[in-house]
Amino acid sequence: MPRTRQWLNRMLEQTDKLRPYLPGETVTELAKRLGKPVTDIVKLDANENFLFPKEVLASALCQLSNSLDPRLYPADEKEQLAKALATSLNVHEQQIVLGNSSDELLELVARAFLGENEGAVSVYPTFSMYRVITNATRHGFTEAPLGKDFQLDSKSLLKACESSTVLCFLCSPNNPTGNQFLCEEVRAFAEEFGGLVLVDEAYVEFAQHSLVHLAAQMENLVVLRTFSKAFGLAGMRMGYAIASPRVASMLMRIQLPYNINVMSLKMATEILKHPDVLASTIQSVKAERTWLNEALGKIPKVVAYPSEANFILLKTPRPSPKVAEALKERGILVRGFGDVHGLEGCIRVTVGTREMNSQFICGLEAVMGDQK
Repeated sequence: MPRTRQWLNRMLEQTDKLRPYLPGETVTELAKRLGKPVTDIVKLDANENFLFPKEVLASALCQLSNSLDPRLYPADEKEQLAKALATSLNVHEQQIVLGNSSDELLELVARAFLGENEGAVSVYPTFSMYRVITNATRHGFTEAPLGKDFQLDSKSLLKACESSTVLCFLCSPNNPTGNQFLCEEVRAFAEEFGGLVLVDEAYVEFAQHSLVHLAAQMENLVVLRTFSKAFGLAGMRMGYAIASPRVASMLMRIQLPYNINVMSLKMATEILKHPDVLASTIQSVKAERTWLNEALGKIPKVVAYPSEANFILLKTPRPSPKVAEALKERGILVRGFGDVHGLEGCIRVTVGTREMNSQFICGLEAVMGDQK
C-alpha cells in the first residue's frame, strides 16, 4: 500500500474514535415527520433565548443590512466591538479576544496551550464540547466528578490532574446542571493549578456573579462569554474571551484573519447599545425560570434542580431518553442525557416564553401520567 494511503487510513481510524457533538433532530425534520407546521414545534433543547424581543433584533438587522457592503472584508468592526465590550465590562480593550462563536475560542485556547503529550481536565457532568475539542486536537482528557449539589470540589479536581495536565475547562453556571460555582472555589483551584483555567460563562448574565474582574489579576485565567444566550444572537455565532493583555495578545496572534463575518460584528456592537432591553430580558427569563421551576415541583416524582442559567435540569423516575422521545412525539424538543454519568434520568429544558413553558408542562404531565 502506498505511504499516502497508509497515512490516510491511520488518520481516518483516529477520527472514527472521536465522539462528535450531536444536536439531534431539527425543528424542520420533526415537523415534517409529525405532519405539523414548524410553528407548532416547541423548541426547548438548545438554550436559545426566546425572550429577547425579536423586533429589536429584526430592526437592527434591517438597518445594518442597508449600510453593509458584502463585497468588503471586515475593517475596523472588530476594534469597535472590542471597545464597546471593554466599556460594558469595565476592562481594558487589550483584554478582549473576539471569536466566531465561543466554540472557536475553545478550540483556539486548546490549540494555543496544549503542547505535545499534554492534556486537559474538566468536571462531569458538564458541557461535552470540552472533551470533543480536546480529543479533536489529539490530546488527552481527564475528568473529576462534581461534589454535593453539583458544586465544584477543587481538591478532587486537582487530584484528577496528571503531570501532563496544563488546561482546565470549567463551565459556570454549569451546563447542564445550571448551578454556578463558588467564586472562591474557582479562584483557589486556579491559584494552585499549574496551567491555564478557562471559565466558560455562557450563562452568567442570568446568574449572581462573574469572574471577569479576576482575568487581569490572574494570568492563568481566561473567561469565555457569548452573545448566543442573554443577547439572543445564537444564529450570529459571536463569542469573546477576557484574559490578561499578554494572554489575549498571544491568542489573537494565532487567530485566522477575518474570522468573524461583518454582520455578526455589527449586530453585536448594536445590541450593546440597548442595555435596557437586555436588563428587561434577563428579568423576564428569571421570572419564567421561577414559574417553570414551581410548575415542575407540582408534578409528582419530578425533581427540578436550582438553576442560575436559562434552562432547568430535572429528573424523572423514567429513563431520560424515553421521556425526551415521548415529548418529541408531542412536538416538544428537550435534551435527554441517556447514559451520561451523573445525569441518569435527567432532561434539560430551556426557559422559553410562558406559552412554550406551559406547553412543555402540559406535555410532561401527560407523559408522566401515561406511566401511572
